[in-house]
Amino acid sequence: MTSTYRPLPSGRTLVIVGIVVSWGMSVAVLAGGRTSFGVFMGVGAALGTVVFGWRVALEVTLTDDSHLSWRSLVGGGRIPLADIDQVRPARWQRTYLYLALHRGRGPVVPAGRGVSSFVDSLTAARPDLPIELGAWVTRLVELDRSRSA
Repeated sequence: MTSTYRPLPSGRTLVIVGIVVSWGMSVAVLAGGRTSFGVFMGVGAALGTVVFGWRVALEVTLTDDSHLSWRSLVGGGRIPLADIDQVRPARWQRTYLYLALHRGRGPVVPAGRGVSSFVDSLTAARPDLPIELGAWVTRLVELDRSRSA
């Protein structure tokens, strides 16, 4: 059975707004004459654009043929479930899950509404997969389950 997880109902809009705001703040700081801080913020905005534009999954689908397809703002991919080594919290944001692969980089999946069904689907598809949710995502899974009960 195919299951799709969309962590943010309007994720595309939120990511675009976040990118525009971060770049706008950088330009405002540079225009205000604070050059070194503006450059620092510009580098941060550029890194944020890369991470959120290409790596953060706005939609994740577990397919019947044991693959995980994901779509981000400007990228996406399809990986076999067998290639996933572990699921763990992202180092830079504890409410995001990082899917570590044998080789290459996996997607980063935000924990939002429906995260409990996403975790349950992963566990059902790969019972041997080590899934470490961390304290924050564990609490979000509990909240999500209590809402759907």
